[in-house]
Amino acid sequence: MDSAARETKGAERAIRQRTCIGCGAVAQRSSLARIVRTPEGAVYCDAGQKAAGRGAYVCSSRCLAGAVKKRKLDRALRTTLASDQIATIAASVEALGLDARK
Repeated sequence: MDSAARETKGAERAIRQRTCIGCGAVAQRSSLARIVRTPEGAVYCDAGQKAAGRGAYVCSSRCLAGAVKKRKLDRALRTTLASDQIATIAASVEALGLDARK
């Protein structure tokens, strides 16, 4: 494969987009927080966005609160979250500073 073909192939790569479970907004994966449930059952905010397991994305703390209230996060992760887990996730999402980006 020559260099021109390689450059064209790289340019065709799609931008990875995900949907916020709180508000339904579609955004680049890098601008959302990923919450993951691992195969072992642990639930946490995955800052690196590469952890194995079932994931859900939120774009802000407000969207996370709405998703928790409507049980959308429980449904997306296929588990029931305890209040201490929700508090830990909320603190992690706030620490990422997603609210300031909007």
